[in-house]
Amino acid sequence: MKQLNVVLMGRKAGAAWAVDWLISHGHSISTVVTSANCCDTELLRLRAREYGIPVMTDSQVYANLAESSQTPVFSGVDLVVSYLHSSRIREPLIGLPRLGCFNFHPAPLPELRGLGGYNFAILNGMREYGVSVHWVAESIDTGDIVEVERWAIDPDRETALSLERHSQKRLRGLFVRFIENLQ
Repeated sequence: MKQLNVVLMGRKAGAAWAVDWLISHGHSISTVVTSANCCDTELLRLRAREYGIPVMTDSQVYANLAESSQTPVFSGVDLVVSYLHSSRIREPLIGLPRLGCFNFHPAPLPELRGLGGYNFAILNGMREYGVSVHWVAESIDTGDIVEVERWAIDPDRETALSLERHSQKRLRGLFVRFIENLQ
């Protein structure tokens, strides 16, 4: 298995899980990027500190890249992964990695771009839901779709919380398949 050097962008417990999975499978994470003012980033920050991975905010990333893309943190990056990251990603970060910049989105694309997919699915009585991975483009959730995993839901029995929990499990599976297919 080829070891990947990853920049991981995220928030929430799912992104902390992605850190654990990548490290336990022999990959390296050059930095974790998370929002400075977001209330649900503490577990991700803690996990990064446990592994000795530097943590940056979005603004710190772009300031570092403006200075030089050859700083040690950004040298030899194979992959940029956005895993439940809520900020827009832009150049030069999109073009930095050797293999590409990808977003793991907890809703089916192209139907449910942006935030709040669980809520929209319930409110609109959707009978199908999904999780997606796509190439990152400068506009949010508009890059070419790599894969969407879909499944049937019952909008009369599902809640936004239960849909989020189920989606997180599916997103983890999609993440593992995607990374393993890069090898």
